[in-house]
Amino acid sequence: MKRKERVNMLLRLPLPKKVYKFMEPKRLKELQGSKTFFINHLNNYSEEKLGSEIGDNDEGRLNTKFNIGNYTFNKGKPKNPIFEQAFRSMQRGIHIGEEANNVTLENVVIEQNIDDNNYYVYCTSLECDQKLKKEFGGATLVINDFQNFLLSINREMIKIGKQPYSFGACEYVSKRENVFTEFDSEFVMSLPFLIKEKRYGYQKEFRVLWKNSDNEIIKAPLKLYCPQALEYCEFVF
Repeated sequence: MKRKERVNMLLRLPLPKKVYKFMEPKRLKELQGSKTFFINHLNNYSEEKLGSEIGDNDEGRLNTKFNIGNYTFNKGKPKNPIFEQAFRSMQRGIHIGEEANNVTLENVVIEQNIDDNNYYVYCTSLECDQKLKKEFGGATLVINDFQNFLLSINREMIKIGKQPYSFGACEYVSKRENVFTEFDSEFVMSLPFLIKEKRYGYQKEFRVLWKNSDNEIIKAPLKLYCPQALEYCEFVF
């Protein structure tokens, strides 16, 4: 899929109309003057550097767990074919072929850890929460037309070889775990780069992500000059 097609596809998906970007007043003043955005990356949110409210050492990590009480794989007679399909595709610890006959797993826990954090990310909030605003410095970039804002940012990112990848609201999950059992009828894997620990739930974060077009490892944030994007914003100090 061509880059332009991917941008258009992403932006046809539901986007919030209005979002908020919290920061220190001096950072907002710099943005207002330089018209240059700071685009961070998921490997750069150290709790030691940013504190536990902003920082997160586990960005992009997800633990998938199968808790199996008692299940028999029986050729031609699956009790839960949806579970069996998910089990075979999502875990790598135990291989049970489709021809298996009367193979029983009892009191088995299988875990798979996923690290997926090689992305540039622009983080916003869906609500103008005063506690959150204070934690992040007290000033706000109010993005009143998020779709056109994002179109402007994407155009400039593509020019420098950064490909739009995904966006969405963060999901807040205890212990960063997806837990499945043999009784489940749906197996939807969460996206690691949109997972946060439950304690961050009040932030109601919405993220936009890009990756290098050549998939090169991202080692530093970038600065993006994009005055067009600010046409859809207002500055609140």
